[in-house]
Amino acid sequence: MSKLRTSILMLMAFLLVGPSNANPLQATVINRSTEKKVFLYYKNVFLEQNNYTLSPNDTLNVAFDDDAFSPVLVSTPVGNKHGAGIFLMPGDTVYISYNEAEDNYDYTGSHPVELALAKKLGQARFSLVGPYDQVAYGSKMKFEYFLEECRKVRSESEDYINELNSTHGVRPTFKAHLEREIQLRVFSILLLPAILQNPKEVVRPYPQFYQDTVRTYTQILQEQESLSENASERLLYAMSGYAMFIAALEGRYGDFKVQYEIAKREYTGYQREWVCFTALKAAQKSNTGVNALIRDYQTWAQSESKFVRKLMMAKELNEVAFLHEAELNDPFITLNNEQTSLFEIISKNRGKVIFLDLWASWCMPCLIQFPASLQMREQYGEEDLAVIYLSVDTDHEKWLEASAKHLWNVSCPEKS
Repeated sequence: MSKLRTSILMLMAFLLVGPSNANPLQATVINRSTEKKVFLYYKNVFLEQNNYTLSPNDTLNVAFDDDAFSPVLVSTPVGNKHGAGIFLMPGDTVYISYNEAEDNYDYTGSHPVELALAKKLGQARFSLVGPYDQVAYGSKMKFEYFLEECRKVRSESEDYINELNSTHGVRPTFKAHLEREIQLRVFSILLLPAILQNPKEVVRPYPQFYQDTVRTYTQILQEQESLSENASERLLYAMSGYAMFIAALEGRYGDFKVQYEIAKREYTGYQREWVCFTALKAAQKSNTGVNALIRDYQTWAQSESKFVRKLMMAKELNEVAFLHEAELNDPFITLNNEQTSLFEIISKNRGKVIFLDLWASWCMPCLIQFPASLQMREQYGEEDLAVIYLSVDTDHEKWLEASAKHLWNVSCPEKS
């Protein structure tokens, strides 16, 4: 069985990756601590999180491929009282070490001024690391008080940006990126009433002065329309939050399906594809039926879009959300005239490698390959491998005749 799994994994790796001699651009992080481990993570444009544990003297190589943010924010986990993020660009090398005397992390590298600015940012109320807890907000809080706190955060962020722009030894790309990410973070903080809306409570009406304040910030979204998705992680969060704000104005809770609807309506270009993709991915993970929305997404998103490809990857079809969709619950009948479904078949064989063979009595290539799949079934046994022969025949008698001739000792369902 291990040989079968190895062969399948090797085949998948070859198909998905293929042979390549290219070495992508990368940055390096090295743990210089004498005893302490360092826990780091960063995300890609799909918001997939890469987690790493670096033992002393371990090295992390961060690749800048087509799906990477650049610059990328590499952070210590949320909850670490000295949590901070370091911004990496291709070619950077950063040494991180635990400072026992200060109970803190020290960062050194080829761009020390940038590392010092990043560390200072990690302690600010507009820090790019962690949840939106820099400004307290509750459903009973007066909007006037909330906006006053937001103004303070904005003022502090502007002071930091002024320091950033007046500091020597900082790369222009780093300055532009950090200024943009901070502005988008402050905008997301302003959107907290929408982001933290309780779905079990009636949507709180927003006073006009709050709506006007939010709309003055939307200019920053318009200014980023020419950016690629690799340029800004916080742009995605701000756009998703603004979609939730619009939903609240319409008297709706901005769940993932509503975010999809509003993003499709309000945004354009790659931003439209990106926010809608993120909403669909989140809806899949929350186990809500999204197949209809995915089909809709395919009708208007670019066919070669990385987001479309990601949604349709085979591994996504194994998510629990898909197992509850109607297609997998369509009725089938077996040779014993018993009714079943693909969902039931998969559930009964959970934990096994499942080989699904789609065939028909009129399909000669299908019939020719039967001996090979039957031999594989016999070789590995039914304990670890499930070979399911699923016929798409519409002629019941021809299905029975072909099954008796070629698969006489196999349970073979047919779609009813």
